[in-house]
Amino acid sequence: MTENHYLEQAEKDRLELEQHRLNYMALNVTPTQAQRLAFCDYLEQQYENTLKKMIANTDKQALGELLDLLELPAEIESQFIRDMAVSGLLAKD
Repeated sequence: MTENHYLEQAEKDRLELEQHRLNYMALNVTPTQAQRLAFCDYLEQQYENTLKKMIANTDKQALGELLDLLELPAEIESQFIRDMAVSGLLAKD
């Protein structure tokens, strides 16, 4: 999957969520606690899926070469790996 595909899917998800919000506002209904929790769970799952896709799309060879060049201390290296993976700077194309 390409970055454009991810962006298109994110926009579709955003529009769907916006439509749900507008539906609630039109009915003058506030969500129940269970609905709020379900929505929070949904958002958390979307976030986790996005992170997994970004990590899977990271060029691990380029990341390894960068780590070799930087020679970071061990306590910083793991955070640097996570930051680079989720930033998308080393995404495979």
